[in-house]
Amino acid sequence: MQKALLWILSFALLVGGAFAVGRAWSEKRERLAAMKCQDLDNGFLPAPFPLERRSFVIFICGYNNGAFVEKTLRSVFSQAYDSYRVVYIDDASTDGSFEAASDVIYLSGEMLRVAVVRNEERFGQLANLVRAVEACRD
Repeated sequence: MQKALLWILSFALLVGGAFAVGRAWSEKRERLAAMKCQDLDNGFLPAPFPLERRSFVIFICGYNNGAFVEKTLRSVFSQAYDSYRVVYIDDASTDGSFEAASDVIYLSGEMLRVAVVRNEERFGQLANLVRAVEACRD
C-alpha cells in the first residue's frame, strides 16, 4: 500500500513539474510573439537597441600558440563586419608566437586595428584578460 501511494505521489509530482515547465515555455512564447520576434524557437529576446555598427573589442590571449596564431588572426581579419578592434596579448611565449602574430598583423595591413601586448613574465589567461578589459577604452 505504501509503495503504491509513494508511486502515485511521485507520478503526480512528475506530471505537475512537466505541466509547470510547459506552462512557463508557453508564457515565454507568448511574450516573444507579443514582441514580434521573428524566430520564436531559439529563446533569445530581441535587443532593445540597434546593433548595426556597434564597435567592440576582441581579446586574444596566447601562450605558445605559434601553430594557431596565424589561423586565429586571419579568421578575425576575414570578417565582413569591420567595426571592431583587436587586443592580442602574448603571455611570455617561448615558441615565436609573438613574432608570428606581429608578422601576420603587419602583412595583413591591420596595424591600426590591433594592439599587441607582450608580457615579459607569464601572468596567466585570466589575469591578462582582466588587465586588458580594465585598460580598454570605451
